[in-house]
Amino acid sequence: MKFSKGWVVALAAVALAAYAAPAARADTGTFASFQEVDTATNSDQLDFNNNGRGGSHAQGELTNGPANGVAIDFRYVTGGIIGSLPPSLTGDIAAHMFVNLKTGGSAMNAAGFGIQPLMTGTVSIIRDSDHKNLLTAKFDSSLSGALGGTTAGESASTSAGNTITFSSDFIHFPSPADNGVSWSMTSVDPKLAIAGNGLLRSFTSFVTGSFSSVPTPEPGTLALAFSALPVLGLVALRRRRNRV
Repeated sequence: MKFSKGWVVALAAVALAAYAAPAARADTGTFASFQEVDTATNSDQLDFNNNGRGGSHAQGELTNGPANGVAIDFRYVTGGIIGSLPPSLTGDIAAHMFVNLKTGGSAMNAAGFGIQPLMTGTVSIIRDSDHKNLLTAKFDSSLSGALGGTTAGESASTSAGNTITFSSDFIHFPSPADNGVSWSMTSVDPKLAIAGNGLLRSFTSFVTGSFSSVPTPEPGTLALAFSALPVLGLVALRRRRNRV
């Protein structure tokens, strides 16, 4: 029995609806997360570096400790606002994160909390297998934590007035959109403190984080999904034959 054109059109419509539906939603939610890979040497850490200079020359930078980036497990949160993705983009993805966030503003002591404002720059997450861009975020934010403690956090959202833009080789982000970034830093060493030049003291830390927006798969990613249409067609054809 010949597979009719009508069946092909119907199957294409079903697949298109399944993959394009997230673009029609206006809700914002977490679409990706990451966690640092814990290594025995603790060498792949996220560092805050205070250049130790005073006055207008004081500068702090949040950066990847090793030159080849911070080793992380990255994950797209599928099934929610992001919809479905090909198998190669599901589950934990081995990647390296490159961080370049700088500040020249003085830290504040707010009732025992150290707040380092105006951290501005770029974070890029690159897949290990082919060096493609899983996610690049450009944003400004504030870094804060309890002084004398070993944890800190960094968060930003466009609804709170921060500027955040995302780009990816696999995901499309509408503009404008309500974007968000949230990071948690643990094992801060040495403990969080404000240095003599007014910036936070240099430290190392482990980091986990998440990103929120209203993303949809890029056309190339959708093409991978449509490659499953022939399989769906065979299933439908066999069912139709069984009814005859």
